[in-house]
Amino acid sequence: MSFDLLAFTTILAFSQPDYDVKICDLSVVQCQNEITVTVTAYNTLESQTDGSPCMSASGDNICGRKDVVACPKKYHFHTKFEIDGKIYECLDRTASKYGNRIDISFDKDLEGAIKFGKQVKKVMVVDNPY
Repeated sequence: MSFDLLAFTTILAFSQPDYDVKICDLSVVQCQNEITVTVTAYNTLESQTDGSPCMSASGDNICGRKDVVACPKKYHFHTKFEIDGKIYECLDRTASKYGNRIDISFDKDLEGAIKFGKQVKKVMVVDNPY
């Protein structure tokens, strides 16, 4: 028995007009832009970065922002990720030893970063500018 995904998604889209479904959440679908990564948190503090914690690897000032992540070099700067329903922009880099990690900037909120900790999550790459 073969499964016709296109027919299924077409039927789903037209038969349930008021039903909000994420196709990538269906067990038979694996989306190319969905990744499973370790997600951690960091702060824009000298003790966690370098001598200029507000200046990201992309050259952007990230202090005061709540939408920034550090990502591996395999993603271009300005790539956007959806994590827990919120959109983040890659403006910083994770250390090369963390090739499968995304690090959310909690700016100066040390307690929030500690509370967030280290989690494995499904993340959507929603916009890759190149």
